[in-house]
Amino acid sequence: MRGNDGMSGIAAIYNLDGHPVEAALLDRMLGSIAHRGPDGIDRWHGSSVALGHAMLHATAESIHESQPLRDETGNLVLTLDGRVDNREELTRELSSRGFTPRDDTDAELVMRAYQCWGHESAVRIIGDFAYAIWDGRERELFCARDPVGVKPLYYFTDGRFFVCGSELREVMSHPGVPRTVNEGMVAEFLCDIPLDLEETLFDGVLRLVPGHYLVVRPDGVIRRSFYTNGKRFEIRYRDDREYADHFREIFAEAVQCRMRNPGSGVAAELSGGLDSSSVVSMAEHLRRRGVVAADRLETFSLIYDAPESDERDYIHEVLRKWNLTANLLPPTPFRIDESRERTRRSLDMDDYPNGVSAYSIYESAAKKGFQVLLTGIGGDDWFSSGDDEDYSPLLRELRLFQLFRRLREGAEVARASREPMMGSLSRLLRYGIFPLIPQGVKNFIKPLIGRMDYPRWIPRERARRTHLLARRRRQYRPPPRVGFMAADPTECLMHPYAVFSAERTEYGTAANGVEARHPFNDRRLIELACAIPENQLRRGVFYKFVLREAMRGLLPDKIRGRLDKATFPG
Repeated sequence: MRGNDGMSGIAAIYNLDGHPVEAALLDRMLGSIAHRGPDGIDRWHGSSVALGHAMLHATAESIHESQPLRDETGNLVLTLDGRVDNREELTRELSSRGFTPRDDTDAELVMRAYQCWGHESAVRIIGDFAYAIWDGRERELFCARDPVGVKPLYYFTDGRFFVCGSELREVMSHPGVPRTVNEGMVAEFLCDIPLDLEETLFDGVLRLVPGHYLVVRPDGVIRRSFYTNGKRFEIRYRDDREYADHFREIFAEAVQCRMRNPGSGVAAELSGGLDSSSVVSMAEHLRRRGVVAADRLETFSLIYDAPESDERDYIHEVLRKWNLTANLLPPTPFRIDESRERTRRSLDMDDYPNGVSAYSIYESAAKKGFQVLLTGIGGDDWFSSGDDEDYSPLLRELRLFQLFRRLREGAEVARASREPMMGSLSRLLRYGIFPLIPQGVKNFIKPLIGRMDYPRWIPRERARRTHLLARRRRQYRPPPRVGFMAADPTECLMHPYAVFSAERTEYGTAANGVEARHPFNDRRLIELACAIPENQLRRGVFYKFVLREAMRGLLPDKIRGRLDKATFPG
């Protein structure tokens, strides 16, 4: 059993002015993320560029991996934190084009993909990744981050040098990076989930937006999206069974890909909700069929005594069905002094209380020797109907029959749930009429009725200085779904809450010793969610309808048919 393992980490420095990179600077960066490299830390130095890698063997193939990785010519050098999920497909295509991988490691596949497709290579890779490739022929550094943003990548440049890494404190460890606090992002964080996908807590220090790449050259830095094809496509089948079969096939593959590990077992969060219960059930189903090489699967659950948060009945339904070993744990309490210390160490935003509560899961899984933890993160983001709480399209188009039916269904779901009831009139006003009011009118009315777009305890001078109102009013809204017209996956993926949640989970698990993997954040699954009809996401009172249908026989009926959803403190 190991101590603090965490995820792998990467580092890159490129002196754009041509000066040699001091070895001490790269060592300083790698030292700040030493917890990510229990299996070794290595580095490569060129003339004005240097790459570093902190290694965690998170898959069986990675045991044979050596990074930074060089190609045969020595012109290309790669440092990768990530996992490739479309390995077989990618290997076949690369081999057919004359770029046969030298081995079966994920780093080799990413390297060959760049050799084959250059800047267009990142879109060919399905998985969770952040990486940097030095291209000596072009004298450029290429960096990319996966479309969902599971793997983080921070960077800074001032025209003289460029630096990037897996953690904010790693970038900040470079003495040339200024430490000017970004008050606007602090204000956003204090209000709610930060809404900016690029800014960090420090001015000029940025995160690479998910689904984007950077090309760094002496004459400047180019940032482009590699996942903006904007194609809208539809999937239509004859009946619900065909939709469910398609979902189940992709879901099984998403879970299977994320069960790759170098050890003998896999851990899984189990909250008792639809999403985590589906992941656990599919994982054990695959394990028993011998599809994945895992001797054991253990579940880890937080136990609450408050009635609105108590999920023990549902948790035990899954445990009984699959006869699994369970770890029932108290949530980690949120303490402001500990949060302040985590912020001081990481130089990044700490998680919210209900995110910190899961730290006891991460700690327990690490102590039992698990390196991989499956979660249900993403199910709510992608497979809840986009208009679950938005009646304005029905009202705008005067589809009154459908409007009254939705209000009735909402009341039925509310009665079955453990959340406070909201009357139909209040629901209509809040989710039907209010969204139709022009934003300018809302901005005029709110001060008159004593409403503000930010907490009253934030001083008005600070709100004015940080342009907080403007920041708050650019809030993300999911793209509308019109009939069978699918949403654009690229718009769905630009979801600030999803990105923030993935980054905070990554930070928490890296600090506590495991790698969290999220099957519902599989790109193929998200594209499916955007392509199927609305009635596969919601059918009457049942949200996530296609998931419920796909999990027949695997998920206990008590969970498959539940309408309520627990609420957790924080």
